[in-house]
Amino acid sequence: MLAVVAAFILVPAALVAGYYIFLAGAEVLRHDMPRPFFPSPAHRLAVLIPAHNEESTVSTAIQSCLALDYPRGLFEVIVLADNCSDRTAEVAAACGVKCLVRRDDIRWGKGFALEWAFEKLRSEDYDAYVILDADCLIDRPALREFDLQLQQGAEAIQASYMVANPDDNPISYVLAVGNLIENQLFYDAKSRLGLTVLIRGTGMVLKKSLLERIPWNAHSVVEDAEYSLRLVKAGLRVVFCGQVAVRSKSPVNQEQLHVQRERWAKGTLGFGKAQALRLMAQGLRTRSRALVDAGWTLLVLSRPLVLAYTLAAVLFCTLAWWYAPGPVMGWIALTALLIIALHAGYFGLGILLLGITAERLKFLLAMPLVLANLTWISIRGLRGAEGLLWHRTPR
Repeated sequence: MLAVVAAFILVPAALVAGYYIFLAGAEVLRHDMPRPFFPSPAHRLAVLIPAHNEESTVSTAIQSCLALDYPRGLFEVIVLADNCSDRTAEVAAACGVKCLVRRDDIRWGKGFALEWAFEKLRSEDYDAYVILDADCLIDRPALREFDLQLQQGAEAIQASYMVANPDDNPISYVLAVGNLIENQLFYDAKSRLGLTVLIRGTGMVLKKSLLERIPWNAHSVVEDAEYSLRLVKAGLRVVFCGQVAVRSKSPVNQEQLHVQRERWAKGTLGFGKAQALRLMAQGLRTRSRALVDAGWTLLVLSRPLVLAYTLAAVLFCTLAWWYAPGPVMGWIALTALLIIALHAGYFGLGILLLGITAERLKFLLAMPLVLANLTWISIRGLRGAEGLLWHRTPR
């Protein structure tokens, strides 16, 4: 009976580890086709920067956008100053870009702000919208890459979201490794295999015609995941554009980390807890691989939680083998150790891909403490997202 319980507990950990390794292997062993030359730009793009009290960062984001390598007559930078109590709108105007000012004491949040902006801009002759957070920098060739994807038929695109300051301290380094894994070993591979990619709120591109067919009415604190699932249910997929990166500075102290990650954990994990199993069941009933994979993606997205569950399962199996040794329990305990080794190799690959320096080797010593902190934040986040509003991360 103990062996049956141990095996039952270990199965989810094995499935997640197998999924991670499968995607990582698909990415590492990929055979890239020769990249086509950039065709003549064919789309007029609006680079929309939603900002709530971002007077200290928005000018840097604007300058990054104004320097984009794309015909100047084919794109416009627009700041959406939403319920600001600072000088965000004045700073945007001083930078010479269009600024939309929104005030609404009831309909708070980035989701409401984007819905309002899309409606406000509907009569303009834009072909697609590029959404960029006000604390982000974007690669100079980004719009050409996005235009190429749009010309190839993409309607929703997600760029890599990278940490701009990986070498500041152990916190920023661990988050940089995690982001690289999520971009390169997870979403990039999923996109190549035709699996579910979730838009991430920044560095995303939405075609205007798509928004006309599937209007943006995602208003929760995880408006990006909410709209992603609407696309999946409509039979549309998000294309991951790993050639483009948007970068923002990661938290570098405990206060910043807790504000940013707890908001993410409460929103994403609370949303995933409510949606994941329901999506997978619906996908099995309708034989929709996309729905099954979307639900599974929500379940495995939090690597700190996955790691915590795996360690707990391995500990249980090891104690069970110690309490009731035997051939069956021995194989179960050995399998548990193999799963841990797979996770270690998976994180190790992310570390290698990010690059190793003497300073980063020092940061690795603190990685267990940072991961433990992230795990605790994620566990607290399982309580859900009630009461969360759109606030900027302290910097």
